[in-house]
Amino acid sequence: MGKIDKGILFYKLGYQFTTPGLYCVKEDTKDFDEYRFYKGRKIDDWPDDIYFIFDGAPEENFLNGGLHWRLVSDQVRQVFEDNDVQGVQFLPVTVIHNKTGKQLGPYWVINVVQSVKKLEWNLIKDFLFVRRSTGLYISDSLKRKLEQAKVTSGASFRPISAKILGIK
Repeated sequence: MGKIDKGILFYKLGYQFTTPGLYCVKEDTKDFDEYRFYKGRKIDDWPDDIYFIFDGAPEENFLNGGLHWRLVSDQVRQVFEDNDVQGVQFLPVTVIHNKTGKQLGPYWVINVVQSVKKLEWNLIKDFLFVRRSTGLYISDSLKRKLEQAKVTSGASFRPISAKILGIK
């Protein structure tokens, strides 16, 4: 395994804020400190009754539960697992549609425990999902797998090079 090709594209994971299903109108996070998502550590004391209530179109694969909460559908989680993506923890949450009161999902909060700082050595896997500061980034190969599985609704992917990310 050689050094990372600095021309390799990654994609910053964002949200399509024009999609109506992305608006969280209420939540109960059980006083969980969401800044823990930025520490890059596994979370072992996850509350089992965190919930979010969303307005609009309820069939999105990526939901924004607020500034620090990144929610993904079970189909997205499955793509990650099928491709043995390392460094990601999926934490269960309840998502309720505001207008119907029906539970959607299942949905998961993603906790990324692999940061760019930890990638200053050789790549182990082709399918990467990493954090740099508050941003989440996926490799081109993982983005293509999500697109092939048709589980990108609600997401936006902005291309960025490994060099700009600071991966050596």
